[in-house]
Amino acid sequence: MKNSYFQICLQGFLFWLAYDLSRFPVIPLYAQKLGLPPEAIGFVVAASTLTGMFGKFLAGGLSDALGRKALMVFACLIAAGLPGFYFFADSAGTLIILRLFHGLGTATMGPVGRAFVSDIVSPEQRGNRLSSYTAMTNLGTMAGRSLGGFLLFWGGFLFPFAASLLAGLLALGIALRWPSDRKDFVHWKELWNRLLRGFYEVGQNRVVLVTSLAEAIQYLALGAVDAFLPIYAKSIHLEDWQIGLFYGLQTGSLILMKPGMGWISDRFGRHPQIIIGLFSGALVLWRIPLETSFAALAALVVCFGMTIAFVTSATTALITDVCQKEHYGAAHGVFGTIMDAGHASGPILSGFLIARWGYRFGFGTAAVALVIASLLFFFLVRQKENPA
Repeated sequence: MKNSYFQICLQGFLFWLAYDLSRFPVIPLYAQKLGLPPEAIGFVVAASTLTGMFGKFLAGGLSDALGRKALMVFACLIAAGLPGFYFFADSAGTLIILRLFHGLGTATMGPVGRAFVSDIVSPEQRGNRLSSYTAMTNLGTMAGRSLGGFLLFWGGFLFPFAASLLAGLLALGIALRWPSDRKDFVHWKELWNRLLRGFYEVGQNRVVLVTSLAEAIQYLALGAVDAFLPIYAKSIHLEDWQIGLFYGLQTGSLILMKPGMGWISDRFGRHPQIIIGLFSGALVLWRIPLETSFAALAALVVCFGMTIAFVTSATTALITDVCQKEHYGAAHGVFGTIMDAGHASGPILSGFLIARWGYRFGFGTAAVALVIASLLFFFLVRQKENPA
């Protein structure tokens, strides 16, 4: 089991390394190079998340019925094959189509990877182990974004896309080595009934739905930062390598905080962390478009990463806490679908707001949404409902 946990963490790292090498800051800047306006850039960035809104819902449930390995191999095949096509995109439509297909990979790996970890760890270690796993995926994200920025600065857009393809192949190699866990469901009618039963039981759980909504609003704010921090930084004359470093700093602070915050949520409960993280994130987000120096923005980005760690180290564990084991995949699929609805809304909504009223209004609106999310969670999820 210890070896399996190490392997799933390594696979998660490589998978998200591959994804983010060809994502941030590369995609927004590539779209800007093609002459796209902020509204179109928002749609390009959000496209893969739009796929996740539907893909995660199905992938999690399918992994309950068909086994985790097949779904993880499918996700890694996309990660290994798609980045090579980005360099040939020459319009908003082409980029959006590629991003939609790329989103199938992350839509699958997200809930299935978390469900796999939930399968192999004990409830007493759930918060820490899930947080440590997601910290490794975030480490892949940080490395991908930082390396992507440096590769872009050093050699142009071809280099980060090629590096993404290589990392995807390494992740695929690990996925293929998992022992078969194929289930015995062979009839589509039986499979469909199982999916519906799992989704119905998860959908009746108020804690799952409210927690997923809070996470969705958290990712709405994150989506706004991911899509438009590079454009804002360019407008104040920062270099590409500095912009790439922002993403690394944000994710680095998240990685350092997450395992410890997961341990704390195991001992003291998930509820307070989620509320504190959402409200603190609002304060940080409001301040970002008021700063014009690299040092100040870097500090704010680090703080924002810490607030995300507060929230996400508790939400993923809370989802597993309140569901039956046979529905872990469905639970994380529903959670991921609602989360991605928020994540996709962030770039799109912010794109329109920023285009019309500027960065302060766009980022400020996302900050207000985080405050609302903290209040909703406070009033709708009681501390005693948290089994930790």
